[in-house]
Amino acid sequence: MPGYLGSALEPFVGVLGDTGRRRALLLVGGVMFALSAFLTAISTGFWLLLVALALGNPATSAFVSLAQASLVDLEPHARERNMAWWTLAGSVGIVAGPLLLAGAIVLGGGWREVSGALALAALALTLAARRAPIRSSAEGRPVLRSLVDALSASQASMLSRPDSHLESGRAPASPATHFSCSCSGAFRALSTCG
Repeated sequence: MPGYLGSALEPFVGVLGDTGRRRALLLVGGVMFALSAFLTAISTGFWLLLVALALGNPATSAFVSLAQASLVDLEPHARERNMAWWTLAGSVGIVAGPLLLAGAIVLGGGWREVSGALALAALALTLAARRAPIRSSAEGRPVLRSLVDALSASQASMLSRPDSHLESGRAPASPATHFSCSCSGAFRALSTCG
C-alpha cells in the first residue's frame, strides 16, 4: 500500500514542484520523511508501521526527487557532473544503510535506533534546506501547463522505447522512481526489518 500511495502522488508532486512551490514541497517532504522515520522507530505494531511507511513513501518523492531536480536546475551546465555525484551518493547510501544497521546491532541496538537516527538526520537536512538556493527552471508556470508538459514528456518517453521494461522483466518506472528507491533503499530496508 505505501508504494501505491507514493506512486499515485509522485506525478502531482513533480508537477507542483515546477510551479514555484518546490521549496515548500521539499521542506514538507523532509519533515514528513523525518516523521515517517521516527514513527518507524517507535512503532510497536502493524498499523503504526503501516502509517509510517505510508507517510514515508510520498515524502521520499517530495524530499529526494525535488532535491535532485533543484540540483539540476541550479547548474544546468553541470548537469552530468552533478548527477554523477548524486548517483554516487545514492550508491554509498545503499551500501552504508546495511553497514549502519550491522554496526548498531554490534553495539547492542537495532533497526529502531537507526530509524531514529535517520529521523534526526532528515530533520537536520530539512532545516539546512531552508537556506539552500532552491528554484525551478519552470518557476511560476501555471499548474495546468506543467501537467500538460509532464504528460507530453511521459508519452514521448513511452513512445521512444515502449517495450524497454520487457527486456528486464520488470514493470516500467520513471528515472525519478529509480532514484527515489535507491536513495531511500536503506530507510526502507531498515523499516521493514522489524
